[in-house]
Amino acid sequence: MEGGLAGPDELESHYGEVCAGIEEIEEAAPGSASNYLGEPVRPLVRRGDGPVPGLAPGLASAWFETPERSVDPRFLCHVLSRALAAEPLIEVLPGRQVEFADRTDSGYRLVISTADGPEVLEARRVVNCSWEGRQSLDLQVLGKVEPQCYRVKHQVLVRGGAGERLYPTTMVQGPYGDIVPWPNGEVYISWYPVSRTYFGSVPEEKPRTDPAVAAATLAELSDRIPGLRGYRVLDHGPAHIVASARSDIDDRESGLHSRTIPGFGGADGWWSLSAGKLTSAPLASERCAAQITETPIGL
Repeated sequence: MEGGLAGPDELESHYGEVCAGIEEIEEAAPGSASNYLGEPVRPLVRRGDGPVPGLAPGLASAWFETPERSVDPRFLCHVLSRALAAEPLIEVLPGRQVEFADRTDSGYRLVISTADGPEVLEARRVVNCSWEGRQSLDLQVLGKVEPQCYRVKHQVLVRGGAGERLYPTTMVQGPYGDIVPWPNGEVYISWYPVSRTYFGSVPEEKPRTDPAVAAATLAELSDRIPGLRGYRVLDHGPAHIVASARSDIDDRESGLHSRTIPGFGGADGWWSLSAGKLTSAPLASERCAAQITETPIGL
């Protein structure tokens, strides 16, 4: 995007470094880096200059075609839920929220709220993989935590239109937005200046759906992506985005631009999982499990 934090030449150089790094991993461990969502994708980024397909004139002078893929989180949720239900070694306890955690002589005690009142669960080991509540629980047990930022963004699903082709597009580098057309005709959209409604060092207490935010998101993006004109809002809702950062994405030095390394921390049987991004969550989980079970992991 014109006026972004990085120009086309800088982005092209960075993408080249990323592709080179993936190729180095692939050479060291064949098959480990080329499998992307089950596809043998080689890292390749193509640059295009001039009018950007699907974008209104004057907003950008270049674009990059990448092998990035989009995953429908609703389908992913269905697959994970089915796998959990089929695993006899996992007991799922829905409708509960961990309010408090502390150490005991034998491990940890968790105070849990339910619709029927409080419960207490004791465990020798705990993996804290909660989301916006993770830092609060870590602080109760570990005594200190790394600074986090909490953003509330609203996802908006739209449908309709005159059939003009829509391209999966992420507008970079700065406070912009993205669009993902799904095969069923629904389109996910987000426009950061209106879709991001909260930024702070603690979670927003109760993010709420807001039809005005959804309507403004569609209006703003329709001005920039003409193919969205005539679409209507189908569904919308807010969610927290959690990351290690002190400033927002309009700051070039923000930690939000470097969430590439998932990890975990903790001590004495308390493990806290930092997923980084959705696609790096499995790697973070695998690394944490390897540490707990003292099992080697390749990458």
